[in-house]
Amino acid sequence: MSITMSAAAQPAPATSMPAGVGIGWRPEIADVLAAHALLLLDIANVYANARNHGGNPLETPLAMPLERLAYMHVAGGVENDGIYHDTHAAAVNPEVLHLISELSRRTTFPAAMLERDGDYPPAEELLTELDAIADAAGMPRVTAPQ
Repeated sequence: MSITMSAAAQPAPATSMPAGVGIGWRPEIADVLAAHALLLLDIANVYANARNHGGNPLETPLAMPLERLAYMHVAGGVENDGIYHDTHAAAVNPEVLHLISELSRRTTFPAAMLERDGDYPPAEELLTELDAIADAAGMPRVTAPQ
């Protein structure tokens, strides 16, 4: 998960975990709460952490102040030796799309960004992937007529 902090003065880190929040809690979330900063939600990383550590992937984002969401970062990954890796070099998997869809029932995503760091597909496949992300997030499709 990535969290961006605003340029405003930063408070001292708050490290206590609120009641009812589990493995996905990061002290930086408390900093965001205190600083009134906007969030960058790395949904692929949230999924990877939950899958690899046995947690509920909805737990982390639902513990965040989603009204401060600036945008969602989306990427694909692969499983290797039983561990899921957020590689940015594969298509977004259906489980991440499902997580986006579940979150879109609880918040509005202002923007989404697909990151690919290699193994680029043909343009048609990339547009299909972008439309799948948009559909899951309840956002306009990239290929929709303007």
